[in-house]
Amino acid sequence: FKIVVVDAVHKLCMKFPSKFRSMMAFLSSILRDEGGFDYKKAIINAILGIVRTVAESKETALTHLCEFIEDCEFTYLSTQILHLLGEEGPRTAHPAKYIRYIYNRIILENATVRAAAVASLANFGLKCPQLKSRVRILLNRTLFDNDDEVRDRATLYLKLLDKQQGGEGEGGEGADAMANGNGNGVAGVNVAQVTKGMNVSLAGFEQALQEYLGNGAAE
Repeated sequence: FKIVVVDAVHKLCMKFPSKFRSMMAFLSSILRDEGGFDYKKAIINAILGIVRTVAESKETALTHLCEFIEDCEFTYLSTQILHLLGEEGPRTAHPAKYIRYIYNRIILENATVRAAAVASLANFGLKCPQLKSRVRILLNRTLFDNDDEVRDRATLYLKLLDKQQGGEGEGGEGADAMANGNGNGVAGVNVAQVTKGMNVSLAGFEQALQEYLGNGAAE
């Protein structure tokens, strides 16, 4: 029944978009109530649906979602919200306010959420020049994480930030390639940007890896 109510509120907001503030306030309040995964997922989907339809609701929605992940028990929902923050947060008027919420997830959450938070945080550095140095400091701290995926992502994104800075020094072409267009920030990592300057034959590396795996299988 609760999910039916959430769906009804979503449809009302689609019909009366000027009322989005009251609808969003209601959804954010019930998001803090007790409930299972399906219920919480329905609320978040309703909020995301409002954001897609009513552009003015974006910052309000992101703030409510930031507060939700401070105490979210569902890994899938946390990673979904972190991805949204990484995509939409840098486009807001005050992107810096979201960094604290994202970095808190790196400190307090499980490895899956930490990895998603690293990717989200990196997008702020790639898309917001004024936040680049701050993001770099935070990503450097994650290089000592006890999870391989988190450390590898941090290493990759720090390299992307360095490459972007070098591109800006050469007229900004590197930054444009990674922040939009072919690169689209973190989501569409340009392999050439990462491997450029590495004294490694990728074909040779692939062959060596296959031989290593083959020898391991034989043993």
